[in-house]
Amino acid sequence: MRVAPWLCVTWLVTGPVQAGIPNPLPVQMRQYTAELDQLEKTFFFYRDKGEQFGEAFWQASKRVAKRNSPDIIAAVMLRARKWTDEEGLIFVPLVSLLPRRPTLAILHAYEHSSRESDRVWANEFMIEFEADDTKESTQRYSR
Repeated sequence: MRVAPWLCVTWLVTGPVQAGIPNPLPVQMRQYTAELDQLEKTFFFYRDKGEQFGEAFWQASKRVAKRNSPDIIAAVMLRARKWTDEEGLIFVPLVSLLPRRPTLAILHAYEHSSRESDRVWANEFMIEFEADDTKESTQRYSR
């Protein structure tokens, strides 16, 4: 019986979480945010060299994907709320290299979000999964 009040308080603090959408702990979100910050820096470093989606960036994305679970998508979607253009496409390699089945389940859940940016970016990532260049690179760097 002691569990019921705790569950009610937890629900009130965190709010209702849509089924399938990850709800990482604050410490995990800070870690994910730091990973995304570093990945962005890497992207811009290689972009300035004319190699924005080259070998080095895919390798950096692979390292981030290996260190984290698909729950990192929650941090990507949180970041998406400030994007005004196609900035989120820099995370296509990362999202593509996460374990496929749970990643797709999370993206499908985000497609039903009440937040428009979540729906748009979930759809965009799934479209990118089907692009020939993404498929080729994903297969190459998944090994």
